Amino acid sequence: MAFKLKEKTIVLEQVRRLVHKVFSYREEYFVLILYCAPWCPKCLWVEDNLRSLRIEYRFIKVAREAKNRHDLFRDTGQRTIPALVDGDKVFLDEWEIVQYAKQIAGRKHS
Repeated sequence: MAFKLKEKTIVLEQVRRLVHKVFSYREEYFVLILYCAPWCPKCLWVEDNLRSLRIEYRFIKVAREAKNRHDLFRDTGQRTIPALVDGDKVFLDEWEIVQYAKQIAGRKHS
């Protein structure tokens, strides 16, 4: 009986480590970064579109006051939202963001 319990514990620990590895890996390799805020209607519209297109992205919630958006300014040169960053590409218009997401979705499905 003790042997089976020890065996199950070992298996559960291996599963826990594997799950941690998978989620750590996914978090490190997000290509798209979306700067948004839950109070911004344009941001909500962009998020809805990204979700419907099944585009993975990292959400970074920005401060309400533009003067406190230091990371956004560092990555985009602007303080307005929504903003999407994909490597060296920056999109600051919600329509351009969704259009770009559609292109990405098209590449994923072809």
